[in-house]
Amino acid sequence: MRTLFKAYLYGSVASSVSILLTILSAIVLRPVLSTGQEHIILSFLVALSVGCLSGNAIFHLLPHIFMCESEDGRHVHQEDVIWNTLPIACTIYAFYLMHLFSENFLPQKENSHFHSHSHPHSHLMEITKRMEVNNDEFHDNESIAKDSRKIQASEKCEKDFRDCPLIIWMIVIGDAIHSFIEGIAIGGGYAKSFYGGIGTTIAIVCHEVPHCVGDFGVMITTGLPHEKSLFLIVIVMLPVYAGMILGATLGQLMDLTRLIFAITAAMFLFISLTELLPGLLNSRSKGKSRWHLPVIHSVGIFLGMTGMLIVAVIEVKLSS
Repeated sequence: MRTLFKAYLYGSVASSVSILLTILSAIVLRPVLSTGQEHIILSFLVALSVGCLSGNAIFHLLPHIFMCESEDGRHVHQEDVIWNTLPIACTIYAFYLMHLFSENFLPQKENSHFHSHSHPHSHLMEITKRMEVNNDEFHDNESIAKDSRKIQASEKCEKDFRDCPLIIWMIVIGDAIHSFIEGIAIGGGYAKSFYGGIGTTIAIVCHEVPHCVGDFGVMITTGLPHEKSLFLIVIVMLPVYAGMILGATLGQLMDLTRLIFAITAAMFLFISLTELLPGLLNSRSKGKSRWHLPVIHSVGIFLGMTGMLIVAVIEVKLSS
């Protein structure tokens, strides 16, 4: 019970820090993104997210799933390893089905500047598609369209949340589920080890910053006031505590840490390699700055993976 209490404590602190850093990032970065430098800032943040998510899965989560010995010293047979990998395949397939369903059957918000939010992570893919050097005419047209939408929607949103566009409620529902799942990952990480939890927390924070900035931007674009947008962002992140408690409990009392790690690793790999990385690969710069984005992407991914490797090595050295 003492170990479980520590997992609750560390998980609660980590969840609180994650929420605080994400909210502060949205507040600080949002005005900066209106200066026309969003393609540079978001490029680095999304690339860092790719490096952290994939690095955490490769250097921390997967080794714990495939380790040669279990905690009680018994050797894990090859058949056991195969069964331990089954949740990874199932999770990747489940995420594919979710993505397929959301793209084909859920209502889409047309002409959104940031994303279609039918899927919890789909907006990051749309953000990265826009990571190109834009000209002044585009910004002028964007400002005119944005102002027009604000005038039409802001009065209704000011009076009642129920009158806000459908996309806002899609954001709320999708991100609440998203936060709950990430809470399970945090709780499971701290149930296993302190540094394992730190690595998972860092990866989630790096992913949540561009995620939250995108959400905040969409809410403001639809006419929702800044105060209500921030309020909704905070609300959708609160389920992380419930997920953390569930993840720590399952990891400690029911010895489901490997299952949690398998699901988390699959989720991190799916998000980073299928939803974020393609956007980075498809982004282009023009003219003399055509090498700027590739360099920024490379540095961000390298820093993210290197950071996760350092955390994993520290964890192994301290545990031994």
